[in-house]
Amino acid sequence: CLPYFIPVPNAFAKGASSRENCKFTINPSRTSLSDLKMYRFLGHLMGMAIRSRVLLPLDLPPLFWKYLVGVPLSLEDLLLIDEHTHN
Repeated sequence: CLPYFIPVPNAFAKGASSRENCKFTINPSRTSLSDLKMYRFLGHLMGMAIRSRVLLPLDLPPLFWKYLVGVPLSLEDLLLIDEHTHN
């Protein structure tokens, strides 16, 4: 796995409802200029993959996609990432 993505907190929580469906999120500790350039490159790569209908084996939560396209977020989106924080 790339160091730029980490499993969501539910992947490690005991009894989390979405644990079997492990998702990944952006690693918040990657903030250097080279990290930001890599995120930009990954964004371009993901855009090309979407346009050419090539599947990438990176399971991102709905919250990521909703934010990207400007759809309002809900507490249910947080539940899929971090059940403990949601509660």
